[in-house]
Amino acid sequence: LVILHPFIPFVTEKIWLKNKLDNSNKNFLMYTNWPIGKSKKDQSIKEVEKIIINEYNNITESGVSKEEVERAQAQTRATVAFSRDGTYAVASALNEAIAIGDWTFYTNFMDNISNVTEEKIKEVVKKYFTEDQSTTGWFIAKEPKV
Repeated sequence: LVILHPFIPFVTEKIWLKNKLDNSNKNFLMYTNWPIGKSKKDQSIKEVEKIIINEYNNITESGVSKEEVERAQAQTRATVAFSRDGTYAVASALNEAIAIGDWTFYTNFMDNISNVTEEKIKEVVKKYFTEDQSTTGWFIAKEPKV
């Protein structure tokens, strides 16, 4: 969830708050540490996958709240502000926008984030969060060999 959080914060935060999949006692997923390869012994990979799929289905049926969208937008604004600090960071981000084929992606990004609504999220989830649009990968960290 931590790794997915920058890409789909409204989904990962909701899953985190409902299920508390670790013992960090953190209120929000965005405040947790990166995973170190150990998971709860009573939580199998299939159980976690089922929780995520159930949340996708819940969002498809019920959508997300205005508060969740606002929180995700605020997190994104903060992340972008920090990531654009300094000339090298700006040049790098602009270069990434050029690499995806549209330099205006850089200049319009925050406006596009501000235009996200609960309705738009539900529409996108219904269109793309379907079984035939889905790929599941299990990334299991291994202890380093000494």
